[in-house]
Amino acid sequence: MTTEAAIFAQTLCQLTGRERRDAVACAVIETGGLYPYPMPRRALMEIQLHDVNASGMGEDQAIDNWITAALKPAIRATDGRPDCPYNGQGMAPNQIRTATA
Repeated sequence: MTTEAAIFAQTLCQLTGRERRDAVACAVIETGGLYPYPMPRRALMEIQLHDVNASGMGEDQAIDNWITAALKPAIRATDGRPDCPYNGQGMAPNQIRTATA
């Protein structure tokens, strides 16, 4: 999740229907993307915006899924903890230093 994506997702949460679709279309186009118009009601749509990807059947579902993905905290690849340098783990164990020859 990027800060830019989270801020935009929070803005989208305040909008409804046509305003939400227009805001996403403008953001995609302004960042160099393509946005199909008119969009068929029941077609698979993928949104790639601000380093967040989501898809759904139709425009509204794809936007809803993008908002959910944008607001989800980043997860580390292997351990599932939120990506934060101070995530509650203790200091690294002392390692025994050995001389190299």
